[in-house]
Amino acid sequence: MADEEKFCNFGVGRGDGPIATTSQLSKILNITGSRISQLTQEGILKKSERGKYPLCDAVNAYVTYLHNSPKNQWGSKSEGETDFERERLRRTKEEADKLELLNARTRGELVPVDLVKKMGQKVMSAVRNRILNMPLTDEEKDQCLRDILTLNKLDFSE
Repeated sequence: MADEEKFCNFGVGRGDGPIATTSQLSKILNITGSRISQLTQEGILKKSERGKYPLCDAVNAYVTYLHNSPKNQWGSKSEGETDFERERLRRTKEEADKLELLNARTRGELVPVDLVKKMGQKVMSAVRNRILNMPLTDEEKDQCLRDILTLNKLDFSE
């Protein structure tokens, strides 16, 4: 009963009720003393005197501050998309992309780059050998090989 009587005298309105020190307020709000100082500098908490705060006003102000502050790191106040939901969505998309690439490889629509390079080198080597074995003069063979080397400068990005 003694505890109930102690809490009954606190009052619920603004301005009345007990005064709390910085350390007491930090324990009540479960934040550090330096955070109390920051909130005071930002004008969220109001001191009644040096190092003392009206408890009811401070709690009301802090609850209002938390209610009005962004809910996640992107500044969104909507509760629709939290960090966890965004990360889960990103992971799901990555898994879908991975599956899509695997399916394309299975269907033969996608081949490894190193395999394409090796095949291209084999083709170019065969063309080079054919040119060198043709009954042409050395000058004509050199011109053909120079023409083939210019193919490396072409852009096949399409």
